[in-house]
Amino acid sequence: MSRRFTRKLFCALLLIHGAAVRAAEPETFEAYDSPLADAPRVAVYDDYGASSESVRSFKMFLQHHNYSYVTVNAKTVLSGVLNPAVHTFFYMPGGGSMRLGSLLGPRGASLIMKYVENGGGYLGICAGAFYAAARAEGISDTTHKRDVYPLGIGLFDGIAVDGTQLGEPGFKNGLVDFELTVPRNGVKDFKGLLIGGPGFRYEQAFAQSHQLRVWATFKLARLPAVISYRYGRGRV
Repeated sequence: MSRRFTRKLFCALLLIHGAAVRAAEPETFEAYDSPLADAPRVAVYDDYGASSESVRSFKMFLQHHNYSYVTVNAKTVLSGVLNPAVHTFFYMPGGGSMRLGSLLGPRGASLIMKYVENGGGYLGICAGAFYAAARAEGISDTTHKRDVYPLGIGLFDGIAVDGTQLGEPGFKNGLVDFELTVPRNGVKDFKGLLIGGPGFRYEQAFAQSHQLRVWATFKLARLPAVISYRYGRGRV
């Protein structure tokens, strides 16, 4: 992904770091072909467990910037549709953290990881970020306890933390204070809508070996809120 495209995606992340967002009711297209010949093409996941608002809002963002997209579901992912030569990245939306991706199973997880490893990109919002993580804290039946347990597919070899359930400082469902790692146009602090989205914990060795970058943090908890890193030939 180009630097310009990454910056625009980051702006989208600031707006939709949660399972639902405030947005108008746009017409929902199964696919959109950009008039720009070199436009990125995005595979947008929409199936059981996905938030319709998270899907619709991201499609609005893609159309606004003239990026092509195609809607995929568990059946099409399991058929092997994801291809780095065709899809710039795969978008896993917010929704139900314990349900999202349940139809994909181990084979779907393996196909997604292989797609990224071979040069594709993965963008996970809220539940989509939990789905990528090897471990989680705070969203299982042990809610409000400090148990760390296996959850997602291991694309992120770290812990996705539901700070809202755990009562971490600055976490809540609503507008939350974030801090940019690198100020933009003189702005460092901002507010974003959070509905159960995670912060991230990881070992420094993972950060170094995958060239991990923190774009923004939860201001009070000091946990990374938006991260990117290399995975094989692809990026997350």
